[in-house]
Amino acid sequence: MTLKYETVYKNGDRCSDNRRIWIMLYPNTSNELSDTKSGSAVTTTLRDGLEELLSAGSINYYEVQRFTAADDHHKYPKLQSDDNISSEFEDYLLGTTDEFSSKKWCTDNQCDSIKGAIGAHTLIHNFGCSTTYASAEAGADNCGESAFSRGLMAWAPTPSACSDTGKGKNAVLQEPLHQFIRADDSDVQSLMCDTDSRAAMDEHSLGEIDDVSEAATPLITFHESEYKDCGTCKSPNTKWDKSYTQTLTQCTKDAVYYTASDSCNQQSNNC
Repeated sequence: MTLKYETVYKNGDRCSDNRRIWIMLYPNTSNELSDTKSGSAVTTTLRDGLEELLSAGSINYYEVQRFTAADDHHKYPKLQSDDNISSEFEDYLLGTTDEFSSKKWCTDNQCDSIKGAIGAHTLIHNFGCSTTYASAEAGADNCGESAFSRGLMAWAPTPSACSDTGKGKNAVLQEPLHQFIRADDSDVQSLMCDTDSRAAMDEHSLGEIDDVSEAATPLITFHESEYKDCGTCKSPNTKWDKSYTQTLTQCTKDAVYYTASDSCNQQSNNC
């Protein structure tokens, strides 16, 4: 049995350098399967955001993949809304839960963790639309430990799970992008709020309330009041009209570029 990922969208020069993004999508149940396919609100939102990064020169290649449910060895995560999503999703990827322990994602008797693949492993679910259900695994903030160099988790709702689908689309972009931004990089820090901790939470200040549309951009979504007035892309004089835009700020593009350009990133070039 071979684990199968299907490429949904890709673009750029895969053989250029280390500045390459992979986002792998996992539907929580069969109900979310269509959300991980080409043409869905989830995949087109990711494609459009990654195209912005590509056009800006932040990255040289991207690929959005989905973990297919067509093979008979695949079972859905089937997490519940009251589960600890971080630990349960990790167990699923590692193949260590009771349900998956007999298989552990084996190929020719070699049992490897799915999570070993470089990129953002992103669970798509329909639990709800809050920071409880839209978040990302900690651990991207040290040199060489972002999703440019290793596998990290994120989880986000389908846009239809949110009362405002624009908010849901922003969550779909924000959560995996956190894993491609290194908060302890000095160049990234220069763009963020000036706090003592430089915590990864400050990455939300890479977003803004757009001066023209008065809409919240992806990185500031869920944290508009906390971060609109600080950081290079601050918007202190702009009143948020409670709408959302999927357009990335220059700060977001620059932060991804700085993280992608870290000398300690390790991506094998299989060209």
